[in-house]
Amino acid sequence: MIHLFWKNNIRYLFSGTLKIVLFLAVAVFSSSCVSVSTINTHGNLPDIERLSQIEAGKQTKREVATLLGSPSTIDTFDGEVWYYISSRQERFVFYEPKELERNITAISFSKDGLIDSVKTYTLSDSKAVKPISKETPTAGHSMGLLEQFIGNIGRFENRNVKQGL
Repeated sequence: MIHLFWKNNIRYLFSGTLKIVLFLAVAVFSSSCVSVSTINTHGNLPDIERLSQIEAGKQTKREVATLLGSPSTIDTFDGEVWYYISSRQERFVFYEPKELERNITAISFSKDGLIDSVKTYTLSDSKAVKPISKETPTAGHSMGLLEQFIGNIGRFENRNVKQGL
């Protein structure tokens, strides 16, 4: 009797409607696992046509800013080099992004404010920099959790007690 009960219920569970629902659920969940890549563009790359209008010794900073827009960054030390930086990156779902393209246009100005030189760098001009994992030592004593807990005992006042005048 019990065997027939389960047999009939299992037939009912796997009837046509439930099969369709299960199929759709599996299709939705498996489609979310498909890896889709996205390409992101960052920075300010001047138009090639406008960049070709830049000539050394003829234009000032103001004219360059009017033609190309404001630079991505300016040289920190003397402010005589403007950098226009852009990059394109491809990213798969949760992996690190892969840089597809990088362009850096460096425009140097002379002391009189005119363009001295225009240089363009690409991803092939880049060099890998290996960071050093050393840590700078700090002065003082690093307290552990237990030391901090014991050191705080008795430091806090009871805020519910009213102080007399």
